[in-house]
Amino acid sequence: KAITMKIKKENTTLFLAGEIKDELGGSVYYDISNELGAVVPIIDFEKERNMIYAVIDAINAGLLLSCHDISDGGFATTISEMILGGDADGEIGAEIDLNFTDLRTDKALFSESSGFVFEAEDRNIERLTNLFKFYKLHMIKLGKTGGNNLVINHKNKKIINLQISKLKEAWTRGFV
Repeated sequence: KAITMKIKKENTTLFLAGEIKDELGGSVYYDISNELGAVVPIIDFEKERNMIYAVIDAINAGLLLSCHDISDGGFATTISEMILGGDADGEIGAEIDLNFTDLRTDKALFSESSGFVFEAEDRNIERLTNLFKFYKLHMIKLGKTGGNNLVINHKNKKIINLQISKLKEAWTRGFV
């Protein structure tokens, strides 16, 4: 029943389980920016357990197509990894809306607060919502899969519109 992080289909919905917080202390983003930061992610162990159980139950019930944890590099890295998926063929883009957070854009993109991003077909959203409510969790709708670009909107502005080919190039070759 295992699933991978790679986005599987066009026109599916992406969700966030967890929160994006101003918790960048010790993050990769601060490291490459030569900042230290004092606010590291604070772990709520009950919430973490519930997120893990909700994701496991959703996978076991066949409700998720793909899922990836937010970790090193934060939210933007998670989405990028889901698009690239570890292979060279058939990448599917996504359009994401971060208007649910008032954080500064760079903090919204690179926060390493714990959570999961997952992909689901619309026919499964009601069951997913009920499952997450059972665990006292809220799912945040991020956007839809599709196209050849990664598009991220924040504070009602398009902040990223990157072709997957350029994303792949940056990922495999690094910054030159």
